[in-house]
Amino acid sequence: MGCRQNYKPVPGAIALLLFWVFPGNGTYAQDTDPATQSTDTYEEHCGACHGYDGIPILPGAPSFAAGERLEKADAELLKSIAEGKGEIMPPWSEVLSEEQRIEVLRYVRKLAAIQAGSAE
Repeated sequence: MGCRQNYKPVPGAIALLLFWVFPGNGTYAQDTDPATQSTDTYEEHCGACHGYDGIPILPGAPSFAAGERLEKADAELLKSIAEGKGEIMPPWSEVLSEEQRIEVLRYVRKLAAIQAGSAE
């Protein structure tokens, strides 16, 4: 006879497990939303220089709101994000996964589209 036959779950442990897997405040859904994750990643790693709305804070950084440098192909921009731009921008390949870098680029392109739409 193994221990499993005598196992009886503790009701509090089940409730705790369910709360951990499905929190009641909705944060589980927010944490898994790719749009939220790309916004958070951009704000955490890029916004301090490139501006949280795409308008640069750091002199010399491109304005994503104005679409600067976004005429370049995705492959070229992803290479810049991964490898950096010398002393101007650090490499992010050791900090952000390839998926995160792609999501950040998609987010940056959306910033330009949003700003272009509001200018009309």
